[in-house]
This record gives sequence, structure tokens and C-alpha cells, in this order.
Amino acid sequence: MKKLSNIRASLLGAYGIIGIGGYLLAQDAAAPSAAPTSAAVTQPANQAAPAEPVVRTAPPLFTEDFESGELNKDIWAERTMAGATITVEHDVVAHGKSALLVHYPAGVRSYGFIVASHLPDSLKQHFFGRAYVRFPVAPPNAHDVFITAGSAGWPVSNFLEIGLRRNKAQLSYQQNGANIPRGETMIAGPAYPVGKWFCLEWEFNDNPDSIVIWIDGQKVTDAKAGFKGVNADLVKGFVEFGYGFRSWGNVPKGFDVYYDDIALDTARIGPVAE
Repeated sequence: MKKLSNIRASLLGAYGIIGIGGYLLAQDAAAPSAAPTSAAVTQPANQAAPAEPVVRTAPPLFTEDFESGELNKDIWAERTMAGATITVEHDVVAHGKSALLVHYPAGVRSYGFIVASHLPDSLKQHFFGRAYVRFPVAPPNAHDVFITAGSAGWPVSNFLEIGLRRNKAQLSYQQNGANIPRGETMIAGPAYPVGKWFCLEWEFNDNPDSIVIWIDGQKVTDAKAGFKGVNADLVKGFVEFGYGFRSWGNVPKGFDVYYDDIALDTARIGPVAE
């Protein structure tokens, strides 16, 4: 359930959490220290690592459960193109009564994202994220993007990406900032679940630049995201955090993706407590 228990309510007071509608945003002083990152190794697609239990002692620095019933424009900016739409809806949810729906139109190259900026400075170089994600049907058979964190000005920015190709994870560093050479480093991963909610967790680091993801508690990818021999400070600080959908190929049919229970922190977050 998304309602705060007495224990969680007491934690909110203890850790200086600011509530804004469906959001919780903590003061930097409350941030727990992140564990050091181990050497980057890509997991074979057919060998999922054992589920790793997460025991938290504090609420995440930032959470969004969409329970306010609308998108808070003080936190989120909408960035859309060519007919993509973003709504808070109440029919398909992971927990509670509301979730985010991003609709991608057929027959065009488009994008629809919500982007948060001005979050705690403790997230700028190294952070962990969590979101419940649902692909009702297999995503378009192309290079698709759905979670990003990077410099200001997306899509013209430098960012780390959680994406996919042919419904298999494609993680990458994307160098698209103004007045610099464009390029990318791509990292392959396993398939995502389709037709159900799944808990996606990630770790983004800008020094060294690397990406780790967990699907339903199992670590499935842990790899460097360097670019042309450079492995540190490629993004130069995460200042925008985006959730949505973009496809770089043909989309013959409209496509939906749902998000719920987004969270960011300086330590691994884990699933929503049931």
C-alpha cells in the first residue's frame, strides 16, 4: 500500500522529508552514504545473478508515486514531440490508485518524457534509482529509450540511458551535447518482462562512468559506459532525470509504457514494501 505507516511517518520527520503532492523530496543532509562500486562485469544474458536483498534504514531522497492524481509541474517538465502524450491515469497501476502513462503514436519518430531537475546535489555524480515499469506488449523493434539521466537540455545533452533493442536491454552513454562530437557506447543486456509490472532498479555512476541494473531484484547487467577510452566524468554531473519513451525506428502501431513508484537515492532502494 502507498499510505504511510506510523513507522514511515516517523522516518519522514526524522530524516527531514519534504512532501509535495505525490512526491517526497529529502534534504541532502539526510542522505546515506553510497557503497563503493565494484569492478564492472557484464552478466551473461542467460545467467541472472541471485536476488540481492535490500534493507533500508531511511526513506529515499526523492520519490514519486503519482498519488496526487496529476503531474506536479513544479517538479516535472513535459518534453514531447509529434503527438506523444503523458497522463496520470487510474486503471493500470503497480500500487495505490495512480500511475504514469506515456503514449507513443504510430508511424512517426517521436518522444514523450517527464524530466525532473534541481534535485539534491548528492545525486549529481553517483545515484541509484527504482521504478515499476510495464510494457503491455513488446516494445517497437528498434533502438528505444525509456530512462535517462544526464546534463541539462535533453535530448541535446550527454546522458546515461536505459533503453532496449528488440526488447533486450540496451544500456548506453549518449554524447549529444552542443558543440561536441556525437557518439555512443552501447551495452547489451537481457530481455525485459512484457505484459506485467516489473521492478527495475539501476545504479548510474559518472566516475567511473558505469551502469548497473536489477530486474525484480536480480542483478542482470554491470558494465562500464566509457566513451573512446574515457571512463570518468563524461556526463559532468547528472542534473536531469527523465522517464518516458523514444524510438529511433519504425513504429507501425501506437505503444504505451507505464511507470509507478519512482525513487532516487544515494544507496540502493529496493522494492516497495507491500
